[in-house]
Amino acid sequence: MRRSALFVLPVLLATVAAPPLLAETKQTSVTVNPALAAAVGDARRDVDRARDQWRKPAETLAFFGVDPGMKVGEYAPGGEWYSRLLGLYLGRQGQLVGLYSNPLSGPFDEKTQGGDSRGGGKISDRHRELVGHSG
Repeated sequence: MRRSALFVLPVLLATVAAPPLLAETKQTSVTVNPALAAAVGDARRDVDRARDQWRKPAETLAFFGVDPGMKVGEYAPGGEWYSRLLGLYLGRQGQLVGLYSNPLSGPFDEKTQGGDSRGGGKISDRHRELVGHSG
């Protein structure tokens, strides 16, 4: 009997104490720079707003330390949510590079390191379109 009481007491205390402890979690705030706020708020991203509440674009890019002017690789870009956001945020000074991989291509040898015919390793056409980047 005493053993079961020793087990039940901690479980009972945890059950009673857990809800108030979980309810007191604090929201963290992130300071967003003006260029990032402008990219997130750009009218060309209107179709993306419904997903923003879950994907948290400003917080995500701030967390990863992405800044305008950087060269950023996007794995298998589809020209949608992240491509639009990154293209607008990186601006004319930055580069958005599409990274592609073919799982059937075999080892990562000299030939595959050179990129492929779909534009891997080059500034994506979508980025050029968004920011008017030439070259």
